[in-house]
Amino acid sequence: MSKSILITLTFLFSHLLFAQKGKLGDQSITGKDNIVNEFTTLTQDIKEGSTLISVKDIQINANQRFQRPLGKGDLIMIIQIQGALMDAEEDSISYGEIIDYKNCGNWEFQEVASIKDSTIYLKEKIKYSYSKEGKTQIVRVPRYDNLILKEVATLTTEGWNGEYGGVLAIEVAKDLVIRNKARITATGLGFRGGRTNTAAQYQSTELVNHAVMNYRSFSPFIGAEKGEGIAGWYKEYNHLYNGKYGRGAAANAGGGGNSHNAGGGGGANAGLIQDWTGNGNPDITVEKWQKAWALEKDLTPYSISSGGGRGGYSFSFKRSNAFKKGPGSRSWAGDNRQNNGGLGGRPLDYSSGKLFLGGGGGAGDTNNFNGTSGGNGGGIVYILCHRNIYGARNGISLIEANGEEALTTTINKSTSGHRAGDAPGGGGGGGVIILDNKGIIEHIIATANGGNGGSQMIIYMAEAEGPGGGGGGGYVAANNTYSSVVLETFGGLNGITNANGHKEFLPNGATFGGIGVIAQISNYSFTSKQVIQGADKLVFSKKKEISFDHISENESHILFNMYFEKRSDRITKFSDELLDQLVLHLKKNTKLKIHFSVFCNEHDNESDNIKLSRKRGKSLQQFLIKNKINKERISFEGLGSHSETNADTETIGDENSHTEYVLGTKPYKKTL
Repeated sequence: MSKSILITLTFLFSHLLFAQKGKLGDQSITGKDNIVNEFTTLTQDIKEGSTLISVKDIQINANQRFQRPLGKGDLIMIIQIQGALMDAEEDSISYGEIIDYKNCGNWEFQEVASIKDSTIYLKEKIKYSYSKEGKTQIVRVPRYDNLILKEVATLTTEGWNGEYGGVLAIEVAKDLVIRNKARITATGLGFRGGRTNTAAQYQSTELVNHAVMNYRSFSPFIGAEKGEGIAGWYKEYNHLYNGKYGRGAAANAGGGGNSHNAGGGGGANAGLIQDWTGNGNPDITVEKWQKAWALEKDLTPYSISSGGGRGGYSFSFKRSNAFKKGPGSRSWAGDNRQNNGGLGGRPLDYSSGKLFLGGGGGAGDTNNFNGTSGGNGGGIVYILCHRNIYGARNGISLIEANGEEALTTTINKSTSGHRAGDAPGGGGGGGVIILDNKGIIEHIIATANGGNGGSQMIIYMAEAEGPGGGGGGGYVAANNTYSSVVLETFGGLNGITNANGHKEFLPNGATFGGIGVIAQISNYSFTSKQVIQGADKLVFSKKKEISFDHISENESHILFNMYFEKRSDRITKFSDELLDQLVLHLKKNTKLKIHFSVFCNEHDNESDNIKLSRKRGKSLQQFLIKNKINKERISFEGLGSHSETNADTETIGDENSHTEYVLGTKPYKKTL
């Protein structure tokens, strides 16, 4: 099922900032792997209110992607990538908790007034402060009049390398057109995944530790390497945070799988902070797997977590029964299949308008040269378009900032006795997509999904190791004027194992990544005197928290957070969290039936309202059937505008349409 959270934000712009927009004229892009941005870094910190920046490369044109060096009227993006502080005192699940974001995630666009020596002078005052040590980069942004991506063309950017990269930003004064099979992508270009350990001295079955539960360590014998996140990577972890190894999630980075041979945790980006557990979301795509999850102490088959998914269980060597013997049972032999996979990365706080790269997944623990690294997180795609964004009406036009899928362990025939007897890494966290335009958006698919966790391929007796956890979903923001647009922030899937000893339970402890965030840009203004910036405030537009557990049976309730496209029976992505919860509730309570009463007043003609409300009821029924709820349990009626309940709007752009529902163990009967 698709998953997302809807929030609303406001972007403010400067009239003066766009004085020379469109200076590059009309452009067309063809072919693969086109990069249009250039980058440099700071030589001094930047203070809020300043109008100058000291940089390493004043020309910002090292790859000759622009016809001229940086000059008057050019547009730059300032963004700080790291520098957040996290907790590392306790060797516990609290390791990696974010203490202070500092300036990490601050960003803004600025227009160049002039340059001299190594200093850029700006037309307006800088809105935020930035740190050199926090890996602030300056991104040079091309300023097109109209831009067309021809068929199968690809626009991308440089991957984050620890100093710069990971950001794709363009400005289009008029229209952006993305032809069929063309794509704009920053997939896998964000924070880097934890690296698998290939040093020969650590590849020994005699030296490994068993039943390791540490969250952080300086020793590779304790576990695998954590992914990269907003608090840094291995250098910072070793210098500031008590070690780069172990299952603890370092801010939005996934934890490394612990010894012996547990899977890496997925990286993360956006999500509900209060919902994070580090354990991810159990894979119950096969119903009988619920029996195995129920044997765990840390979760239930229906547990929900934001952020990255958890890595799978540690090394087991004998065949047992995953539906009867849980993790830690001696019946599994080896390391007894411990629940010590890398924890999923933490979701980040977007409420102040900051932007972040997707977190890297943790590596899988290895001692036979067969483990894999964590996947890279997704990068940032920022499209500043002053009119319209068009995709292919009868094709596929993609904008992507997905997390990278972690690699599958490969069968190493040169390894005596063992065949891929190591653990894979976790998937990268989804990135960021901002579709910041004044006009309409049509026929676009924009995805900032988490990467899938790595899987294990093994052919040795009953041996098994833990697969990787899925990456958490990213962050997508668009204006509220769009048609035939798909916005996605799925969590990545967990990996699986093909081990002979675990054919009944393929996830072997690895879990899905959590849901990301879909946001709505509600205000676009050229008349504001403020500089382009991140939103000053993000406000959740959910009407109420979602819970069906305490609903009175056989009484009508408003289905809050249910959204249809205006004058359409299409269910929007903004309804995903609600519908996911509803499906889980119906699966847990198999005797319950549900009846939908759908109301709308979007047409002047009441007969059209009734027809549309019936179609919407049918769409809800079909959604539940698709998710394996029996048709006999679902009924609906379309009632047009005849509702005595003056409900809040639940239709995008409309003020009085809504859906009501009744849950009960008996077939629905309407009362008069």
